[in-house]
Amino acid sequence: ADVVVLGEMHDDHVAHLVQRALLEDLVERSTDVTLALEMLERDEQLVLDDYCEGLIDKDVFARKTGSAAWAGEGSWDRWYLPIIDVVNEGGGRVIAANAPRRYVRIARTDGWDTLAALPDERRRFVEWPDPPIEGAYKQRFIDLMGPDPETIDMELMESFFRAQTTWDATMASTVAADHTPGTTTVLLVGQFHSNFNGGTVEMLNRY
Repeated sequence: ADVVVLGEMHDDHVAHLVQRALLEDLVERSTDVTLALEMLERDEQLVLDDYCEGLIDKDVFARKTGSAAWAGEGSWDRWYLPIIDVVNEGGGRVIAANAPRRYVRIARTDGWDTLAALPDERRRFVEWPDPPIEGAYKQRFIDLMGPDPETIDMELMESFFRAQTTWDATMASTVAADHTPGTTTVLLVGQFHSNFNGGTVEMLNRY
């Protein structure tokens, strides 16, 4: 496969063990493996590279990226760092796929036009869907926000859905732009982004 999208429950210990085993198998077969992570943001790539090249240790890496408790206390050392190490030590590549939190917040509060006005050196860290995502994925998001449509603040819902799909578009764009034919990229992402042709999968298909 060109891209394997592994949707996870962020605090599921067994699922993280399965992910690690899958990546171990892949890097045993080939060094043409790339691991892309929702858990790291595009502007953290240099810090990630420093770690993978042995220039900084795991504690500095976690501190610089604010990742130590990404999915709860101790989750980084227990779950995500071992998967990064498996790929890095197996000769694969690791990339930071997600949009910086500050830009996702702007997407939610101000809209995409504000992001579009950023200078190129900052604009390159974030993407959004154009045209916007609609259909079943959006309906699932609305259902998640509240079971009773009469009680949902639709303006608020739309703002949070902009943030959600900014994540989707940025992660998918990162993977698509980085991918080389004949290699395999594995994207670790929360399951709402992936399951049932979720927003990240939809954007991957667009790209």
